[in-house]
Amino acid sequence: MPWPVRQHPDLAEIRPAARAWAAEMGMLAFVWDGHRYDSTDFGLFVALTHPDVPAPGIHLVAHWIIWGTYLDDYFVEKYKLPAKPVQARLFVERLALFLPAGEAPTPIPLNPVERGLVDLWPRTTSTMDSAARAVLARQVLGFAGGNLWELANRVHQRAPDPVDFVEMRRQTIGRGQAAAIAGAAGGVLLPPEIRRSRPIQLLDAIAADAPALFNDIVSHRIETEYEREISNGVVVVQAFLRCDRDRAMAVLGDLVTARLRQFEHIVATELPVLFDDLALDAAGQQQVVRYLDGLRAWIAGWHAWHLRTGRFDQRNLPGPRRLLRGPAGLGTAAARLRQALPDPLIGGRS
Repeated sequence: MPWPVRQHPDLAEIRPAARAWAAEMGMLAFVWDGHRYDSTDFGLFVALTHPDVPAPGIHLVAHWIIWGTYLDDYFVEKYKLPAKPVQARLFVERLALFLPAGEAPTPIPLNPVERGLVDLWPRTTSTMDSAARAVLARQVLGFAGGNLWELANRVHQRAPDPVDFVEMRRQTIGRGQAAAIAGAAGGVLLPPEIRRSRPIQLLDAIAADAPALFNDIVSHRIETEYEREISNGVVVVQAFLRCDRDRAMAVLGDLVTARLRQFEHIVATELPVLFDDLALDAAGQQQVVRYLDGLRAWIAGWHAWHLRTGRFDQRNLPGPRRLLRGPAGLGTAAARLRQALPDPLIGGRS
């Protein structure tokens, strides 16, 4: 990680406020309990990835991060582990009702995911124009819908093509959604002509790829042994290259490193050209620099949080599926790998 980790000065206030919100939404009564929530340390995640978002906006960011993570875990428990694709699609489609374009009433929420949106959507979009609201709604639904794609891969025992996987992983990591929310909470918002430029688009993609692929390395055991996940970067590389887990992890690690080097190469070689092309004055250039500082903080904060959180410790998972179901002990490594990588994928891609 080439950049220093910075931390928001209000971490001591973020932690209890975030926990109180999660409890109010009912998230600590189903899927999560207090121990699992605390071991994840959402407050630390937000403080490390958004060190410059001012209060009180940082609390809005924290609530969205909690909401997105809870949605993922809720989906696993309700629709992925029991493999209920029809009910899963109805669940995702219903979320659109809680993202109204104007002041339209929303249905009565039936679960903590919907209850969270009832609270978050008006708080986030109150100062947005209709176009910005529509973009954020698409991002939220795209993030939620990524779970359907992952579920379909699991149901059909199908490892995604690596290129398709990276494209979808950018969606399921929720980077676009996070950037829009951080901007609404007081972070840096770039003018459209800068945001649409090739260098910024590439840097935004790296800010999604690097954390997502690193997450797939760290979460691999939990996802394959507990969730029976196929849409994990390690599994995808294993199937595509027909290699073992350690080699696949090394490939992903090299890819993350290459993406970080590409980030700094773009900053050094393409941003000066962009500044000239757009005739940006000193204030405009400084705005872009602040935006890049936010991207670096996001990537470095993800990395640092993964090394400190208890989220990927299987001792913090729900009890009935805490341990790998299958053989254990000396000489059973091959059997465990076979469980982690579904049968159709052992011999190659399907």
